[in-house]
This record gives sequence, structure tokens and C-alpha cells, in this order.
Amino acid sequence: MLTEYKEYFQDLFVDIHEHVLRVLRDTDKEYKELLDSNMLDSLRMQKILNVLKNDDKEFVVKYRDNSINIEWIEKERLYLQGLKDCVKFLKEIEIIK
Repeated sequence: MLTEYKEYFQDLFVDIHEHVLRVLRDTDKEYKELLDSNMLDSLRMQKILNVLKNDDKEFVVKYRDNSINIEWIEKERLYLQGLKDCVKFLKEIEIIK
């Protein structure tokens, strides 16, 4: 049962995360420009990766994937901690019991 709750909250976090980023992309010009620039840079990065030796290419891809996973885990933990802090704060100011 605990596993079901954990999976539910992980799915919920993904949905919230995607929604927030979609809104951010639609409303924040600087963020949108960074995304566009990053997309162009990713094409160049792929060309660079293609000229690397296989072991170097594997290292760079592994490093990138690990960095993305680390960032995701940190975001998830920060979001959940924010929820806990919000509930604690609402209890402190007696909005909820």
C-alpha cells in the first residue's frame, strides 16, 4: 500500500512539474529564449559527440544523464519538502489542525 502512495505521488509530481514548466515556458520570455537556445545547442552537442571516440562519448552521455537524474531527484525532494513545510506552517497559524 505504501508503494502505491509513493507511485501516486511520484506521478502527481511529474504532472505538476510538467504543468509548471509549460506555464513557465508560456509566460517567461527569458526562460523560453533559454529553451530555444538550448535546443539549438543540443544539435551542435550531438555533432560534437559524434566525433568523439566511443568511450569518451559514453562518458559524456553518462555524465549528462547522471546530472539530469540528480537534478530531478533534488527537484522532487525540494517540492515534497515544500509541501511538508506548507502543511507545518498552516498548522502553526491554525489554518488547519
